[in-house]
Amino acid sequence: MANLWKRLTGKSDPVIGEKKDLSEIVCIVDRSGSMETIRNDAIGGFNAFIQDQKEQPGQGNLTLVLFNDTVKCVHESASLASVAPLTRQSFVPSGRTAMFDAIGFSLRQINRQLSKQPPSERAAKIIVAILTDGEENSSKEFDQNTISRMIQNYRKTGWEFFYLAANQDAVAAASGIGIADKNTVNFKATTEGVTEVMDTMSIMISQSRVDRDSKPRDKNSSESSSHSA
Repeated sequence: MANLWKRLTGKSDPVIGEKKDLSEIVCIVDRSGSMETIRNDAIGGFNAFIQDQKEQPGQGNLTLVLFNDTVKCVHESASLASVAPLTRQSFVPSGRTAMFDAIGFSLRQINRQLSKQPPSERAAKIIVAILTDGEENSSKEFDQNTISRMIQNYRKTGWEFFYLAANQDAVAAASGIGIADKNTVNFKATTEGVTEVMDTMSIMISQSRVDRDSKPRDKNSSESSSHSA
């Protein structure tokens, strides 16, 4: 079991750094077929989110992972200043929803990337946001139990997680993978709902970046409030 855990998660111990003016932002975004109806809204909302983050104080890196049946890393720890907007060519909805594989892949990859850096050059704030309009239905490598264990392990180190979801009980889904209720957002899969949830995500991540010197808001928390968009 220990060997399987290490194979799935990569490095067994999550890392975090000491560079307080640097934030690592990891966005794991659904591009399954059901996202087609809100494709333009998702593109516009995500681009507005990126622009907002570029204007925040401090340095920021972005990892962007898009997923359907497969997982695609568009940016890996790229400087926010270098991140180009999404387009209809780079965001093409299709297929099913391998969310667990996307989360597991993303955590494993960014942790490996950060592990290569000395602590003094590594971000002191690591923020992971998962956005989906549907429930998991096609992962092959990771299951719910493994993802929950991973997220809880990363949270203990200081990583912060947000879950933003439509067409499901977002609080129950987030709880099932170890994310605090208060870091969970329900949204409607409409133009207005997508616009609001992207704004909410930007506000939450911006606040988390400002709170670099404070304890992560979802670490060992029992608070049970959630948001709707």
